[in-house]
Amino acid sequence: MLNSPTRRVRDESGSIIVAVGVLMVLTLLCVAVLARTLGTLNSVRHTQDFSAALASADGGMAAAIYQIDQVQSGSFNGAGTLGGGTYLYKATKVDDNTWTVHAKGTVNNRPH
Repeated sequence: MLNSPTRRVRDESGSIIVAVGVLMVLTLLCVAVLARTLGTLNSVRHTQDFSAALASADGGMAAAIYQIDQVQSGSFNGAGTLGGGTYLYKATKVDDNTWTVHAKGTVNNRPH
């Protein structure tokens, strides 16, 4: 029996396929994260504007209460700006000790 020397052949073609597959998966994950981030930006901006409009409406409420404290004789309206937003208010006198005040704040066309 003859002993023949054996050669080991390195097959590297499979490792290229695995590397390309890993790169494809990483690319898809990056695209998914980017799409999720861009989709969330609009929602976050809406929430920020809504919260800022609440602060503007609160400013309108404070302005109306100040006017009531100045002994207003009847119902009145008012408007103003506060920070980056605007507010409108309407104060209605119910009786000598009761007022109804409605205030609306708006920031970037988003009301609260």
